[in-house]
Amino acid sequence: MAQETDLLFAVLGLQMNFLTKDQVVECGALWASNRKKSLKTILNEKGYLKPAARMALEALVKAQIEEFGAAERSLAALPVDDDVRRSLLALPLPDKVKGTLLEFKPGAKKPAPDAVETVVMTRSERDRYRLGAEIGRGGLGRVVAGQDTILGREVAIKEMLPGSGDAGVVKRFLREGEVAGRLMHPNIVPVFDVGVREDAGKRTPYFAMGFIHGRDLKDVLRDVESAKGNARKEFNRPMLLRVFQDVCLAVSYAHDHGVVHRDLKPANVMVGKYGEVYVVDWGLAKVMGQKDDPSSTLVVPAGKDAAPCDSNAPMLTMEGTVLGTPAYMPPEQADGRIAEIDEKSDIYSLGSILYEILTFRPPFEGATGLNVIAKVLTGNLTPPSQKVSEIRQARKDAAGTAGGSGVRTPPPMTNGGEFPESVPPELESIVMKAMAMEKGARHASARDLHDDVQRFLEGEKQREYNHQMALAKVEAGKILVEQMEKLRKDLEAARKEAEEKGKDVKPHWPVEKKAEFWTIQEKVKALRRQGVEKFTEAGNTLQAALTFERKNPEARAALADLYWNQYVREEEAGDEAEMIHYESLVREYNDGQYDDRLKGNGSLTVSTKQFPCRCLTEGRTVKPDEMEVMGYHPLSGRALDGHKGAEGLPDLEQKEPIRLKVHGAECRAEPLAGADVWLLRFIEDRKVLVPRFPDGVNPEGAVHGEIPSAILDRLYDPGSPFRPKDGLYLGKTPVSKFAVPMGSYLLII
Repeated sequence: MAQETDLLFAVLGLQMNFLTKDQVVECGALWASNRKKSLKTILNEKGYLKPAARMALEALVKAQIEEFGAAERSLAALPVDDDVRRSLLALPLPDKVKGTLLEFKPGAKKPAPDAVETVVMTRSERDRYRLGAEIGRGGLGRVVAGQDTILGREVAIKEMLPGSGDAGVVKRFLREGEVAGRLMHPNIVPVFDVGVREDAGKRTPYFAMGFIHGRDLKDVLRDVESAKGNARKEFNRPMLLRVFQDVCLAVSYAHDHGVVHRDLKPANVMVGKYGEVYVVDWGLAKVMGQKDDPSSTLVVPAGKDAAPCDSNAPMLTMEGTVLGTPAYMPPEQADGRIAEIDEKSDIYSLGSILYEILTFRPPFEGATGLNVIAKVLTGNLTPPSQKVSEIRQARKDAAGTAGGSGVRTPPPMTNGGEFPESVPPELESIVMKAMAMEKGARHASARDLHDDVQRFLEGEKQREYNHQMALAKVEAGKILVEQMEKLRKDLEAARKEAEEKGKDVKPHWPVEKKAEFWTIQEKVKALRRQGVEKFTEAGNTLQAALTFERKNPEARAALADLYWNQYVREEEAGDEAEMIHYESLVREYNDGQYDDRLKGNGSLTVSTKQFPCRCLTEGRTVKPDEMEVMGYHPLSGRALDGHKGAEGLPDLEQKEPIRLKVHGAECRAEPLAGADVWLLRFIEDRKVLVPRFPDGVNPEGAVHGEIPSAILDRLYDPGSPFRPKDGLYLGKTPVSKFAVPMGSYLLII
């Protein structure tokens, strides 16, 4: 108070022309450097005041304080030269004194007592803050963009709406600024000033905060879920977890300074344009050790002023009722046990934020706040992983029912995976611990919760490194497989060349004449050896990928392909022992793609065509030179040997055209539907294969049908054990993808 009285003494001296501006500035500098002496004493020691002037000023100071009630109010009512004010502000004065200098405005009169008067001294800030557009509004106040004209910086001004409440509500409003103002942390929005703005006779409580260029976490999660713009790339899961960690650090700092937020939720987390993270809205904060003032209880409007769905709205704050936002509050808070709310209550709410980051849904949802509170009190929390599965299934169901209705379903992950992403067990464990019903089972502190997430991220970083290393090994393995395939093609070509040259080699030839053949043989051996080496190297490289990531799907698929192709080669070679070996390897790395082939299942598709021409019934005129091009006997189907001596073939030397039952090059087959199709499976009966109804074939959609006797007579001897009823009638062509197991079959069309 003495500092403000000294300032009042000096300002009155200026007004009465007892002092000059230079004298006040000079003594003000001395005063700032030596706090043991008062400004009045320094002015006297300098000899700038005569005794009569000093006595007159002391009487004026006393009269001013009696008139306005305090030195601060007297100063606010006195006109001060701007040059003097700026000069004094440049001195290293205490913050409180500087604040008083900033408040100098001429012409103020003693204010009449009102609701504001009971809370805070009158402060006229009309000239300091220039108000701009409104950027947010709540039940009691609004936030507008502003400009601090003294310091030239952007600010956000939160001010009460006219008629929002009595003195108690004003106190609650200003208390938010005071509580936040004491918390100086990078993740808490700084509060620069708290006061009352007077304009046109109206007095509006406000506080000035740092201006945030960004949006709240609720909006961020909404954009990520709907894949708006680059949201999923900009805010992937690791980035969202780092945002959450910053929130934990801010809350941990507040707890260390005795402040509990009591309304933590995604909407109260701001994410700046450059990655800044801030915890905002400390209006429901509790200072530990202080009892909540019932007169400053924040009440949410009911009835027509209430939100349509109040599950996210703050509830009553009086003792014995709920306080905060139902969807994110702990059970002790939902049950109205306000006295039990402490740091562990904030930890529960932090767990709720993490839950929504992982699932894009609040932990509990309902039509009204009371519905949500009832769910919170049961403690029946759906684990995040289960919630994600339910959301995915709901999306699939919605996509299936929407069909062509134009209903937009959220797109999948950009990397081709499902959305939301699966929840790792480590993260689910963190959420469930933070949101435990009993406070004692939750994390010991917000910092512990932060550290748990950090341990997960560090493990995730190692997992990501391992994943990238595994992919690199898979890529190298695929290159080796390509090289192996090329070697096998070269081997096949060299083997054929060796066979051709070997036909002409005679045992009695001299060594020099056999050298070329031996060179080809050595080439075959070298290529065979190189192929085996590449096969082994490819397998080892793909196996190495699994040492980095045990269940890497790309590596497992590549290994299954590698061993399946080798199995097929061994099957062609008839090596049963090697077939068994490679089949076991395929089974080890098969993730489903080889299920049918390992079971031997296949599918049968039958289509029929017809030639609209009548060449095969009526014949067509063919010139002798055309028959040479054809190169086969048109009636018996046997290949011709130089077009000479074929049974029944006219002399090719004749010059006259002949008529044959054969298609020409211009004949084209056209699709034909409606041919009857029967399927029979060959079954071994006393070392004889006989056709029977195909056991194991899925007969769905197929019926038994009698095969015409004319067909049977032509195909089977009357003494055959075949019976028509054993045939499976597949219907009429076309027959599409009819499932059949491994075996040998007879198809009758």
